[in-house]
Amino acid sequence: MKIALAGLPSADELILKAQFAKYAPGTEIQWLGLDSTADAVVFRAKFLNTPSIEKLINSVAPATVISAVYRDVADCKDAASRGVYLLDLSLQDPIAVRDWVNLICARQANATEVQSIIRNGGAPNTPSPGLTKPVESRQEPDKKEIQSVQVPPASKAGNEAFPNAGLLQAVREGNDVVAYASGNLIYLLAGENKVRTNHKANVIPSFDSCRWSIRTEAVADNMPLVMDLRQWIWESLWNSTIDFTGFVDNDTVFQLKVWPQPRGEGNRILPLQVAALLQNEPASVAKLASVSQAPVKKKKKLMFTMQLVGFVARV
Repeated sequence: MKIALAGLPSADELILKAQFAKYAPGTEIQWLGLDSTADAVVFRAKFLNTPSIEKLINSVAPATVISAVYRDVADCKDAASRGVYLLDLSLQDPIAVRDWVNLICARQANATEVQSIIRNGGAPNTPSPGLTKPVESRQEPDKKEIQSVQVPPASKAGNEAFPNAGLLQAVREGNDVVAYASGNLIYLLAGENKVRTNHKANVIPSFDSCRWSIRTEAVADNMPLVMDLRQWIWESLWNSTIDFTGFVDNDTVFQLKVWPQPRGEGNRILPLQVAALLQNEPASVAKLASVSQAPVKKKKKLMFTMQLVGFVARV
């Protein structure tokens, strides 16, 4: 099967290829760029109306599957109204990912309908089969993943595991927390399992650069960015200068539970490389040497910060 990827960051391409390997292991896939001979097209939903994507969609065969991914609901409305099969990459719903992958691999073509709607500038008369609107998570918001994570034992960490570790415990216990960083407000809302903030989407403040307090007032207005709580906490810890080396042994084996989705450009390659390896099988820090030449210290930091939020588990 030939799948064309268009307008996607390299990190998202890596995530998608790993998901197809996981949920369609028996399908041999040839990955293409902007190629009208593809059996399926996957693009970034926000780019639907750009000339290159429109040209690609209008040039493919009727038997082609047209699909897209997004992280912000505002970016997918046009694609949803045109019958494109959509996947929200910000969700942690393996069922939704599996169904979307299977829909593509089953070659449930929707190209003719999508082409017609784009040319006519209208909305579909009847819904297309499959996922023609944003996929909603089928799981209840779950802060148990945060609550169940254990802070490192005092024998390794002293009285406090690391600076402000108590704030993670506060979130585990259901408390809302407020952080202040570089003039921005960040609300960690345990009940919603969300973070609401006004900082830039691709710049997550480091955990040790924030000033913290328990929330006692209403969430301020104009908090346009909404993120998954665990993803924000993980990336904030990952971006920090905190030394987590002593909490992980070289022979400790980890199993992947949730894919990290780093937003920052500078710190994203190693987490995605490691997640791709762990998706195939559990691995130790020592085994991760085959993935990257990054220092062992950095790999230990990655595994420990992912463990803190339940992205990996020790086995």
